[in-house]
Amino acid sequence: MFLMSITTSENLHGIVFWIMGSLDEPNKMLIQITLYSALAGLLISYLFARPLNALLLGQEKAAYLGINSKTTIRLLFLTASLLTGICVSVAGVIGFVGLVIPHLIRLVAGSDYRFLLIGSFLGGGLFLVLSDIVARTIISPNELPIGVITGIAGGILFIIVLNQSRNKKRHGI
Repeated sequence: MFLMSITTSENLHGIVFWIMGSLDEPNKMLIQITLYSALAGLLISYLFARPLNALLLGQEKAAYLGINSKTTIRLLFLTASLLTGICVSVAGVIGFVGLVIPHLIRLVAGSDYRFLLIGSFLGGGLFLVLSDIVARTIISPNELPIGVITGIAGGILFIIVLNQSRNKKRHGI
């Protein structure tokens, strides 16, 4: 808000798009850093697929299986925080991708993190690309911020999934 209040009107458009998210990044170095960081984050996370599967049973039972849950949680929290910081610094705030897509992938692929991590990585990327295409074409020649599209689509998907889970609980499924 402070930066928006002191900036020129030419820069205001860029700030608004960053706040609502945009994949319009001309700097190839930033794109490469983001790509390599995302792949490194996927690899690091995938190395923890077995401990994550064990943690589904709870920290105490995971400890009986030889998993150091505190270290696992801390390392994965650090990895996720660094990845989030890198992505937000390049693309801005793009909501619902990390909230909705993993839950949808879990419905399709199950709870095994060996499949869930890769599925969420690819599914989130696909959702983001499709949202970007819609954002660029829906009011062409103008462009909507991608966060508007992901917010609408993610909100609708979230409500649908929430209603389905409530219906399953009501019917004892």
